[in-house]
Amino acid sequence: MGEFGAVAGLDPRGRFVGMTQLPRLILSRDHLFHGTTLKELARSAKAGALHRVRQGVYVDGAAWDALKPWEQYRVRVNAAAETSSSRTIFARHSAASVWGIPTIGLHHPVQAVTLRNDGGRSRAGISRHYADPASLKVYRREGLLVTDRVRTVLDLAAFTPFVESIAPLDHVLKSDRKRGLPAIHERGTSGGSGWNLHGGGHPENPSGDRFRRSPVRICGGILQPRFDACRRIRGPSSST
Repeated sequence: MGEFGAVAGLDPRGRFVGMTQLPRLILSRDHLFHGTTLKELARSAKAGALHRVRQGVYVDGAAWDALKPWEQYRVRVNAAAETSSSRTIFARHSAASVWGIPTIGLHHPVQAVTLRNDGGRSRAGISRHYADPASLKVYRREGLLVTDRVRTVLDLAAFTPFVESIAPLDHVLKSDRKRGLPAIHERGTSGGSGWNLHGGGHPENPSGDRFRRSPVRICGGILQPRFDACRRIRGPSSST
């Protein structure tokens, strides 16, 4: 049986929503411990009493239905970790989910890195992307191996539509008090040195071409297009 922590995300209006405790994972390999059989687990899933997250992993059906989409995604990441036959370093949306970094959109695959430069691959329901070992920093967070926060948001900025990268970048520019995580400065670390969140420097793209092409600037603590005038996302500022 697997058990993991809490998760947070953005509601449909883009508002940050606090942490929710996730349901326990029921692993089919532990069916004897649960006093059941594989067929009974499958029948319970078909009847709706359980929800099949992935092959060999279930959760309580009612608990699953009560979860928000980003919480369901985190359960899928946890389930992938429980059933992976090799060491898995989660990245991009999956790492963001573990770090509590909000992301935009639904139906993201579970994502991880591979250290073999053969174009990446998908296996056992996990989409894998190459990462240069020399530039990779790995952390253990809530029992899972994940890319560090800077790498995570830079990956999202480099490999997702620009509008989807705003929320995660904005999140890490401020301290996460609930998790005790410091703000990341524009240079990419809490200490002010490292990769540049403002104008390029992705470890797999040192020239930062994607970032330079994006008309981005820091405006009042949030990354926005230059032509936005800092109003369309945050709304007009009030004078005090």
